[in-house]
Amino acid sequence: MLQQLNFLAVSVTLICQMSMTTDQMQALYADHGPALMAFVRRRVPGQTAADDCLQETFTRAFARQDQLLAASSARSWLIGIARNVVRESARTVRMAEHGVVDAAAPDTTVADQETEEIARMREAIDHLPEPQREALELRVMHELSYEQIAEATAAPIGTVRSRLHQAMRGLRALLTGDKE
Repeated sequence: MLQQLNFLAVSVTLICQMSMTTDQMQALYADHGPALMAFVRRRVPGQTAADDCLQETFTRAFARQDQLLAASSARSWLIGIARNVVRESARTVRMAEHGVVDAAAPDTTVADQETEEIARMREAIDHLPEPQREALELRVMHELSYEQIAEATAAPIGTVRSRLHQAMRGLRALLTGDKE
């Protein structure tokens, strides 16, 4: 009986230690919210949809906070959640409209201000296959390591390396006109 009480006390203590306070959750949002919003914003049309996806990401993160302790990086863990939320959102929209959502459509007001070189680069990136484009964005824009990208995309690290290599080759070919 005493052992059971000790076990129960230890379990309750561990659960309480794993539970994030409001301040800790706010700090997590302050640290990673802007990067997650940029990640989400490039994938969903409209600010309202992006806000909804970001909120759902943090709602799920709070519900699964025990997994945060096992994650190698809070940012890659959160991006993995956001990635799934965005996919589910796009799937829901497609099902409702019986059409395809173009989540990667460029913002025309920003495109008007870009230089020709940046516009060519964006167009070349848009022509990459989705897995390569996603790995490249996580590496360049969000500065994640290969390991963090693997964790965020649930792909083996070798696959991440291959996707990044193929993305760079593809960009080089698209921008220089080489057919390799």
